[in-house]
Amino acid sequence: MLTKLSNILNRVEDVLFYIGGVLVIFSMLSITMEVIFRLTSGSSLIWVNEINEYILLYVPFLGAAWLIRENGHVVIDLIEGKLSKTFNRVNYILIALIGMLICLAFSWYGLQTVIDSYVRDMRSISVLQIPQVYVYAIIPIGGFVMLLEFIRMFYRCTFGNFDLIHGDIHQDEKAA
Repeated sequence: MLTKLSNILNRVEDVLFYIGGVLVIFSMLSITMEVIFRLTSGSSLIWVNEINEYILLYVPFLGAAWLIRENGHVVIDLIEGKLSKTFNRVNYILIALIGMLICLAFSWYGLQTVIDSYVRDMRSISVLQIPQVYVYAIIPIGGFVMLLEFIRMFYRCTFGNFDLIHGDIHQDEKAA
């Protein structure tokens, strides 16, 4: 059961990660197009800056849980290498607990902001007037997926195979 849930979480994280990658490519292409358009026509595309500002919000929330799963976040190898396996386990349990609290706050307050912006029909004050509910929606979504990943990290550190944090993180999938 847990392996199946873990695999579902992996798939969700992978999809979000790839969406983030597509957004980065779109951002790069749209900014390049904007520069070329401005140089050749002397005018600007009004939507490029605003859309890319929103992409800058979306990309970290789309890729963060995948990065946590892949242990791709910044770690201080010098300290981690000097600690015993027990202290590393305690360290990761603390990281997971703090991460869960922060992600719970992101998810809760992000959801409150999404609901508020929906009820009040908040829109950007730019020409596009994008409903802010779409802008803010990624915060509780990304926060919740990161929360699930920190829960998985906590579970692995306390009850499961701690080596999955350092070793082959896809061992759950191979076992299924």
